[in-house]
Amino acid sequence: AWLGQQAPANAVIVVARVLKVWVGELVEAARVVAGEWGDGDGPLMPSHYREAHRRLGNGGLVWRRERKRSQFL
Repeated sequence: AWLGQQAPANAVIVVARVLKVWVGELVEAARVVAGEWGDGDGPLMPSHYREAHRRLGNGGLVWRRERKRSQFL
């Protein structure tokens, strides 16, 4: 519960399903990266996931927010 409220059950189910599909896409892309890098036989490494996330972001499948820049830096 957030601020004393609960999310509707249907909304929770929808978000969980969308997230499950997105994680599947990320793992699939990480396996492609591992194969391209010659690591296809071993376990997926964090570097494979980072590169897959970067590629999915370039393809428009990852929501990116702009960071607010500090006016003092």
